[in-house]
Amino acid sequence: MGLRGSLRLFSVLQLAALAGCGATLPGEWLPLQDAGGGAALGGRPAAGGGAGAAAHAGVTLEIRLVTSVIFRKGAVQTGITLGDLTATAHGDSLVVRAGMDRVGNAAYLGTGYFDLLDGTGATVRQWSSPLAVYYPINRRFVFPLDSLAPGDYVLRMRAEAVRPDIEEGRVLSAAPVADSIPLRVD
Repeated sequence: MGLRGSLRLFSVLQLAALAGCGATLPGEWLPLQDAGGGAALGGRPAAGGGAGAAAHAGVTLEIRLVTSVIFRKGAVQTGITLGDLTATAHGDSLVVRAGMDRVGNAAYLGTGYFDLLDGTGATVRQWSSPLAVYYPINRRFVFPLDSLAPGDYVLRMRAEAVRPDIEEGRVLSAAPVADSIPLRVD
């Protein structure tokens, strides 16, 4: 990042001392700007200077939006594999980690469904989370346990190529996959 101009830094105490003793504040415009025209910072004193003079500062920001463009060229297919599923109860939260890897030549878009089953096989909690898998990832999920009774449970995770937040036809079909692990809540 190239900088041009100069910059003087003063602490509040230094500025107060300068203003209190009748000295003028720095009287030059102090630009700070990157070579690409991004951010600028400048300050100048009010006309007249002296005691009671006010310093003015300005900031100019440039916001750049960087996004991806997804397109399809030729035959595309996708899928997902699950592995290294772990779950741990931490206080009032359930922390789940799931290794996921994309299969095929297109991104996997889907939803992860999580069911917590008690010893009888009854579902006691359910959660879901959107999934987007472009490369191998070990994703972390955190869900509330809300005063769940201590005991032994089974956590079941299913990944399905369904996304209610994405227009139908934009999500490629893929076979659902599932995994489950035992979980002890103390």
